[in-house]
Amino acid sequence: MAEQETTTPAEVAKRIRAVPKSLAEKMAAKGSECPIPFTHDRLAEVPHWWHELARNYHEPVPFRYVLGAFIQAARNVRFMLQNEKAKFSDFGFYAEWVAKVKTDPVMQWLNDERVGVVHQRALEPKSWLEMRCIDNPRMVAVDEEDEDDVSHPFRFHANPFMCTHYYMENKQREDHGHQFERHWESEGLPGRELLSGCADVYDRLDDLVTQAHEVLGHKVVKYAGGDASRQLPCMENTLSYRAVRTVIRDGREIWQDEPADLHHP
Repeated sequence: MAEQETTTPAEVAKRIRAVPKSLAEKMAAKGSECPIPFTHDRLAEVPHWWHELARNYHEPVPFRYVLGAFIQAARNVRFMLQNEKAKFSDFGFYAEWVAKVKTDPVMQWLNDERVGVVHQRALEPKSWLEMRCIDNPRMVAVDEEDEDDVSHPFRFHANPFMCTHYYMENKQREDHGHQFERHWESEGLPGRELLSGCADVYDRLDDLVTQAHEVLGHKVVKYAGGDASRQLPCMENTLSYRAVRTVIRDGREIWQDEPADLHHP
């Protein structure tokens, strides 16, 4: 019989002391306390919803719902910072940031009251879904260098408002897999794919919250490397979420690396 591990009262007390007692301690770097914990907490919520957007990118209805949650969370960062304004002797940095982002398309889109609820019609004009055959034995007659050509006979567009599972399960059985690539775009943010645009929103807000900490004499933990284009490296490669592939196993089409618990039609 294995000998049970014992913990002394002193060790228990040490562990209790190590647990953050407040939101300010939880949001701060080790050994310090965050001066604007509620603002920092709201900022931390934004990447949570961004990852839910990425996870549901091929599920049109959940994607719209999560996009609404992302927008609300992102807006709340500014509101919460204004609520913690009393912590600052000089709030001029905020006015400077507002002036800087005033002409920024992604921030204009974020602050547009009409995007509080994301309706399908806002995504209809420019969003698309492209399906492409993978390892189709009938592709031998097609030069592999032409596979990315838009006129490729095994590459075609489909309704983006139907989920990927719909196309996997409601067509004749095939002997090859497919690539499904989606592009969500809002009429309020023309020319920008939404996952990338939402990553821009987070970068702008992170810049604001970082400035707020610096004005108060504090620093925040940064995750971006020297060559990173994003504050959070996980937001850089959006194509890995936008394009998914299927394979044929035991006569069934299977989504490779499918996120758990997605909606099925």
